[in-house]
Amino acid sequence: MDIPPDARAVDASFPAEIIEAFVAAIVTAFQELTSTEVFAREPFLLNRHIAMGVTASVILRHEPPGRMDLTFPLYVLEVLTNHYLAGAAKLTDELMDDAAGEFANVIAGQAKTMLKGTPEHFLLSTPVVVRSGSSTLDQRSENIVTLFFDCDAGTFGLQVTHW
Repeated sequence: MDIPPDARAVDASFPAEIIEAFVAAIVTAFQELTSTEVFAREPFLLNRHIAMGVTASVILRHEPPGRMDLTFPLYVLEVLTNHYLAGAAKLTDELMDDAAGEFANVIAGQAKTMLKGTPEHFLLSTPVVVRSGSSTLDQRSENIVTLFFDCDAGTFGLQVTHW
């Protein structure tokens, strides 16, 4: 996955500690849940949300709220779900959607814990999982920090909208 042509460099308006917390949370979560090493690319800003196939969104409850979107191409989610379940179940769309939601919940929870005691601390909602083409995701334009992560299954993305 290439960086979109409308991407911009992250500036000081987006707190570095939020990016660091979410990167650490993703690296830890996938190592612990799937025994998969993931590697973060450099973050960048977009004014739009991306979707790769399956997206798990969590509202970051703060005043005003933010949002975290964890988005996967279907084949990457399939491999990671197989690692997560250790091949114990036949994969269905529902099972993969549940795994995406669980990954998002764990990641948001770990980032929340890392930001405790800072002005960036937040509460979180239950994840909502959608597939590409669904209209349930908010499409408003904002400065959205976007990161791509590489692993043995391929590339997936994380977007965080700051309050």
